[in-house]
Amino acid sequence: MDTMQMSSSAFDANMDQARAPVFSVYYNERPSSLLSILQTEIELKPLLRLYLEQARQRVSLDGISLFWNNQQFHVGDTSSSYRLTVEWTIDDHEPVKLAYSSRHSFSNHKHQQLDWLQRQLHFPLRNALRYESMRQQARTDHLTNLGNRASFDDHACRYLSQARRSRQHLAIVLLDLDRFKQVNDDYGHLMGDRVLQAAAECLQEAIRGSDIAFRFGGDEYAALLVDCSEEACMLVQKRILEHFQQHPLLKKLGVGVSVGAALSSPADNIESWLARADEAMYAMKRNDASLSA
Repeated sequence: MDTMQMSSSAFDANMDQARAPVFSVYYNERPSSLLSILQTEIELKPLLRLYLEQARQRVSLDGISLFWNNQQFHVGDTSSSYRLTVEWTIDDHEPVKLAYSSRHSFSNHKHQQLDWLQRQLHFPLRNALRYESMRQQARTDHLTNLGNRASFDDHACRYLSQARRSRQHLAIVLLDLDRFKQVNDDYGHLMGDRVLQAAAECLQEAIRGSDIAFRFGGDEYAALLVDCSEEACMLVQKRILEHFQQHPLLKKLGVGVSVGAALSSPADNIESWLARADEAMYAMKRNDASLSA
């Protein structure tokens, strides 16, 4: 069962509106016609684009933002002055918020139209959320809950393109655990799994809120640092080393980490970018090995 609550606000202080009621209205259109159109899309963002396109034919809208599962999806122009926020629970999914943006205020009649439109979105959106959940599970490392290599490739490709367009700096940090094989040999794979989870915790705690951590597999990890200067990248690397050195389990077992990083350049593809970070990581590993010899 779905529940909806609508509230509207304007960035213009004079147009701040109170929470509006939910309307059930008869709209002069067969519901099945819009529903059948929306059901042609199963992926979340294309569905939102299609919904916005259909909604614009019936009501004045500029853009839609969807907030779900700590993620944001935006279509159209979401910077308009007036915003209507809808809080929505669909089946057993995490709560969903839809924010409608418009250059024109949200009248009672407009509320009624959007209420009718959104009721047609219910089942297509439910299916799209289920599909998105499965897609994300396929890109998650289930031991550490970090993104896996497939997830890294998706994010890295997208962020590299964005960095080229916006001329922002993007950095990758690679990690490889030291003495992990020794832990598996001496204490077994259950302890090895605990070490891998502890390493993921250290990485997550060391990076910034805008950054994303991944486990490539085995004892290899990576992090994408978004809009990151060389100084900020060095600071993140320093924090990673400190977290590993201070973690009680890793310290007790003598598990260390080698870290390498590379800032992206306009000429980079994923392979060349990874290769430079990989070389920096193994340079640190070789240096540590020579110091301990």
